[in-house]
Amino acid sequence: MKPVEKSQRLSTLSGQKVERYRYNLKVGYELADGKSGEAIITGSSFSNVSYDTVEQPIADLRAAENARERAAREVAEDIRLRLAAHFSSTQ
Repeated sequence: MKPVEKSQRLSTLSGQKVERYRYNLKVGYELADGKSGEAIITGSSFSNVSYDTVEQPIADLRAAENARERAAREVAEDIRLRLAAHFSSTQ
């Protein structure tokens, strides 16, 4: 269940050096029983976040890294909520 990452240019502001990108992160997950190894719950989650670049190398790298961090937080929160819902419905 390897994460899949993709960054796609969405638009460029005409006459300016600003480009907008979309970063997509898709992650599969599985919760397995510790004794038997049997899968208890499996699923996948994704996040799409946008960021801008301004042809400033350091700023552009930081914008892309920030987008990756935001997407990872969104996916982690989604998985946490799904697991919480699973455990609340099984008790």
